Amino acid sequence: MNCDAIERLKAYLGGMEPGPIREEQELTALLSDAWPQLANSSDGGMKPDKLFGRMEDLCWAPLTSALSFRIERHGGLVNGSTRAEIQSWNVNLAARSAECRETGHRQFLPMSKRFDAKALAVDVASLVERRLEAPGLKWHPDGRVKILIGELVPEGNAQRTMTGRRKRFRVALESILVPKGWQLIRHNEFAPPGAADTQRS
Repeated sequence: MNCDAIERLKAYLGGMEPGPIREEQELTALLSDAWPQLANSSDGGMKPDKLFGRMEDLCWAPLTSALSFRIERHGGLVNGSTRAEIQSWNVNLAARSAECRETGHRQFLPMSKRFDAKALAVDVASLVERRLEAPGLKWHPDGRVKILIGELVPEGNAQRTMTGRRKRFRVALESILVPKGWQLIRHNEFAPPGAADTQRS
């Protein structure tokens, strides 16, 4: 680690006019070198290598020795979100500090279309009650039906959205079929009204 990294960054910025600046490879490299030496009072979790090619709205204020920028973080996308987090950073070279002042979000992937779990459950329940063959239903010779929920509520961009949709659909379908005598004998599988009692598994 270069102990003069912050001073080298200050010297580089000292030759610039105040106001917006473009992210340049040399500036990013200098800031990355200085980053471990900056006292970080926030929990932004920024690592120096994440700065390259991703900083936006860079602005230099020489009177306060402050360099500010926004940066897009993709941790939420890895966890199934459709949005990227936007962090706003303020680097105070005089105080040798870096602070994540505020955060927002940017829609990174298309949001899933509105899902009506109840309407889908009504349609599927109607097919089940009439014992009809249809995509998403697997009938057994004894009258049992397996709901292939993966076909009825397919995977989308966001894992959490898909999980929530499937849960709402499952609850809605059970609320229709069970009062009409259909027995939930195992996960997503029903026995018809009047069937012999089947041990749940």
